[in-house]
Amino acid sequence: MLSISIIVPVYNAQNYLHKCLDSLLSQTFEDFELILVNDGSKDNSGQICDEYAARDSRVKVIHKENGGVSSARNAGLDHAQGKYIMFCDSDDYIYPDFCKPLYTLAEGDENCLVLAGITEIRDDGSKKDNLCPKYGEGESVNLSKQEFCDLYVELNLKAPFTLMNMPYNKLFSRKVIEDNHIRYNTKIHYNEDFIFNLDYLEKVDCVKIYNKSIYNYYLDAPGSLCKRYFDDIIEMFHAKEDRVKSVVLDNSTDREGAHRVWCTMVFGDTHRAINNTFSKANPASDKEKTRYCTALIRDERFKVALKGADTKGYNKMHVRLLHLGNYGLLRFLEK
Repeated sequence: MLSISIIVPVYNAQNYLHKCLDSLLSQTFEDFELILVNDGSKDNSGQICDEYAARDSRVKVIHKENGGVSSARNAGLDHAQGKYIMFCDSDDYIYPDFCKPLYTLAEGDENCLVLAGITEIRDDGSKKDNLCPKYGEGESVNLSKQEFCDLYVELNLKAPFTLMNMPYNKLFSRKVIEDNHIRYNTKIHYNEDFIFNLDYLEKVDCVKIYNKSIYNYYLDAPGSLCKRYFDDIIEMFHAKEDRVKSVVLDNSTDREGAHRVWCTMVFGDTHRAINNTFSKANPASDKEKTRYCTALIRDERFKVALKGADTKGYNKMHVRLLHLGNYGLLRFLEK
């Protein structure tokens, strides 16, 4: 059996696909298959994928109609033959040691999740390593799921622990995925990868951390959420919040800390939903937008969050005004 299947969803990626694929095929670990899912690209991405498959027998190409990144990843999972699964996005690239340290850490224990650090690359070309602050760089840690839930709460009480959110810094057991019929939810197009990770975490017994960056990730341009309008973003936030609570927070021994983390998450998500509502791409009138945001801050979930959230970084008067439950008045007074 192949050791690892690496799944890369590809859509209109011709400008950076060569760099991504060259880095994957040049890594130190060689026992893998590279599954490229051309998701209905309209540029030369499909042809580029076929060219790589012709040159390297490890490369497999799936051509399909456009269905979105979750649909593409699911297609890759349907065709994967490796013992383990890893993901990579077509506009990113990897370090030479992408698979090897995670595979070494996982071997002999398929019933686990392995995660590593990433390097974030900003628009100006600057880089920043995103690692687990609890441990030293390069350290390998083996945690029970209970210990990881406590760690997640501990870290999020200080700053958001984002390494759990993405799929491309992780190694998954294909057996766990198939035995539990885990797939990406194609009806959710925001936080869907985080939810996939949580669905997987729920079914394993331990989490192993390789605290070193293995992956170069290009950050979205600042404000990208406001540039793209989601009319159902609050429902997607709630789906993510519910899974974080049931899989991680409810299993932490720090009940008070877990509640604070949940409240802070809901508080921040609601503000992101409000920012999304006032996106220029939203065709609703200003009055309709204000009425919708008033409903958001009057929602019982937000009321609970408002009482228990860590609101440092927010204007104190703004937080006080939220208790009034009138977003129109809040906007008027802040102006």
